[in-house]
Amino acid sequence: MSKKLEFDATVVSVDEQDEAYIVGFADDAMEPSQYIILQRSTEEDEQDDELGLNTYFLEIGNPSVSGYGGISSAKLKHSQMELNLRQPSDYANEVEQIIVRFHASQEEREQLARHLELIFRDSDCALNIG
Repeated sequence: MSKKLEFDATVVSVDEQDEAYIVGFADDAMEPSQYIILQRSTEEDEQDDELGLNTYFLEIGNPSVSGYGGISSAKLKHSQMELNLRQPSDYANEVEQIIVRFHASQEEREQLARHLELIFRDSDCALNIG
């Protein structure tokens, strides 16, 4: 059974901390019931290469629903982020598609686009920023 996760984010977070680029979307700032977090190390090393961790990381609403890679395409539109996940997935609990609607200023959207480019750089995920 395939699933689509769709929600409206009231929080959009774009950050660089602890040597990682981070993008997050959540339906509530204090007690989110739905969220996604994308992140990637600012610098990978030989150990990351050996362990297959030299790519992006995705968490879907719970730390136990998370893993490295697995997104076939990502599309950022004016006020929507769409992720299409590869199937079968090692971690995504049959989620095939994630659609997040949000509000952001032009400056915030540009910052979001820059971070997504850094997160998906040199990966097998096709990023479309429209």
